[in-house]
Amino acid sequence: MPVRLVRTLAALAVLIACLAAVDPSAAPAALGGAQLTVLASRTHKSLPEILVVGPYGQVLSSIAGATGAGNAEWLSWSPDGREYAYIDEGVVPSTVMVARAGAPEARTVGTSAYESFPVFDPDGEVVFATLELYDRKPGVPDYEPSGIYGTVLWASPVDGSEPRQLFAFGPGALVDPYSAASDGTVAAMQGLEIATLTPGKATLHPVFATDVVGISSPAISPDGSRVVFLRDQLEGFSLESARIGSTQVISVSTRGGKPKVIATIPGGARWPSWDPSGSRLSFTALGLWEKSETDLPGPHSALMEMNPDGSCLTTVYAAKNGGTVWGGAWRPRRGRAVPPLSC
Repeated sequence: MPVRLVRTLAALAVLIACLAAVDPSAAPAALGGAQLTVLASRTHKSLPEILVVGPYGQVLSSIAGATGAGNAEWLSWSPDGREYAYIDEGVVPSTVMVARAGAPEARTVGTSAYESFPVFDPDGEVVFATLELYDRKPGVPDYEPSGIYGTVLWASPVDGSEPRQLFAFGPGALVDPYSAASDGTVAAMQGLEIATLTPGKATLHPVFATDVVGISSPAISPDGSRVVFLRDQLEGFSLESARIGSTQVISVSTRGGKPKVIATIPGGARWPSWDPSGSRLSFTALGLWEKSETDLPGPHSALMEMNPDGSCLTTVYAAKNGGTVWGGAWRPRRGRAVPPLSC
């Protein structure tokens, strides 16, 4: 056999061995790949699983996860795709949990009195909010506080060390983080206002404000240029008896300007999520076709995708046999970037 051919074959063997040794779950998000994952129960009798959904709605695999995630509604993935965070609502007060993909155990990294969704920042720390009661008088046992709260934002390392305080917002400022851009800019709700929070600065920058109830879930694009949020269209004669008729998916520049309705989802929608390349949006259609008064998913719920302009709205996974679809989230992975949907 010629010496040149022998050397070529030897080099190929080394390359194949090196590729086989690479752990795909450890790949950095900068490579642009992503998996769409969803927390869902396949039937009305099954417990929630973390399912990996393919581009045509096929379930590619199930990510073994912590059993406590069955009390969650939505997951947030770390920048390297190795771990996920969620709120365990099965305990009081609700706890912020982090688990490694494929591992059965989860660890507590914080406690959130009002079920603030945990958000990973670019450094891999978990950002969440707690309430701070400002109206209290130590040493006065019969004093009844009036319930004036503010918010404290925390960043918690995933190694289990103590959370550190980021910012404290004063009385009446209830700030709820929802998502983070690749540069660390956080999109949050402040009452009926959507705002962004610049890394390292305790200043909220208004993006959109309204006096209409039903605004939620500000998902900031990976490049930080836009925020997509939800606005419920209610049916009923009062807030107490109202139910969701539909949900508008709205896009607005983080610099402000006129918001644009890019989709209207009958029955309601929750948990919008950008893929890491900014090419697609996913969300859960609640499927409240039976006119339930709850805003939680029902047996007709589905995971949907669309392009950022609202085009090519597609159902990629629908619950069957009484199953339920909860929140979908994009997991950073090695591979090609997710292209826009074509239709």
